[in-house]
Amino acid sequence: VKGVAFPTLLDPVDDLPPITVITHIRKTNGKLVVRGTTSDNGPIAKVLVNGQPVRAVAPNFAEWESVLTDAAGVKEVRAQATDAAGNVEPRPHVVAVP
Repeated sequence: VKGVAFPTLLDPVDDLPPITVITHIRKTNGKLVVRGTTSDNGPIAKVLVNGQPVRAVAPNFAEWESVLTDAAGVKEVRAQATDAAGNVEPRPHVVAVP
């Protein structure tokens, strides 16, 4: 059709939160080494384990690691991510520590 402006395409919005999975927990010399993976449809801003920032081992936190220096008394490990759009994971992955 001539003389008609092409319609504006949708402006997509990232409204999906990331998802995190704890894949490994190991006690070593009084420390707790926690490893996991996080996935999202965009960039991930941060991943926290028990409130502490993790170290990314692979790009965009596809693999990460956290070392909790005082493992004594830790009953559970909780991992939660936030993406670059500000979406916070609503249900963190929680694993009981034996």
